[in-house]
Amino acid sequence: MTKRNITIVILLITIFIILPIVLFLLSNKALTESKVVVIDNSSDYSKNISSSAFSNLGSFLYNFINNPDQEIYHGTIKEGSYSYSSSTWFSRFIVELNNSDVSWNVQMQTLKTGELNGNISVSCNSGGEACLSVSAKSNPTATLQSYLPLNTNDYIISFNTNDINVLSVVYYDQEGVGKSKALEKITSLGFNPEDYTINYYYGGH
Repeated sequence: MTKRNITIVILLITIFIILPIVLFLLSNKALTESKVVVIDNSSDYSKNISSSAFSNLGSFLYNFINNPDQEIYHGTIKEGSYSYSSSTWFSRFIVELNNSDVSWNVQMQTLKTGELNGNISVSCNSGGEACLSVSAKSNPTATLQSYLPLNTNDYIISFNTNDINVLSVVYYDQEGVGKSKALEKITSLGFNPEDYTINYYYGGH
């Protein structure tokens, strides 16, 4: 075998054997660097919640593990805990962290397509210091978020997980009475609506 042929063989080995291994290791490294709670049975609930929305939820839930000691955790939606409202697009369920006694009550609002509408509420469903809720993670000077989401016959008030000072109000009457009642509720809780950016959405029923 000539020196040129040996070079070609080495090059082919590199391309077809070594390169895929390197790419696999790099992709695996990127995966393990993600700080996330993987919800193992999320595909059972994909009718109303998209995979990207579950991905956002998983990243969000990671923040509610007190002193995490690993990059990736696994959890499951508790059987029988899931409910969905077709009028408000809110899903409610319990996520249990595998191999632990930690669990959370989750409320999240999605669009009709299943994509996240920017609103997730997390509260502890279990005791112990390992479980944190949204009120424990929010800025203590912005405690309005500990009351949210608020769901009434006239409106829903929730907040954006990327910016807790951005609120969403879903109202159900074209005249906008629900808007006014939502603002009155915020005021009655001791907060000034003008301190928040409020996005309004017509729920239409």
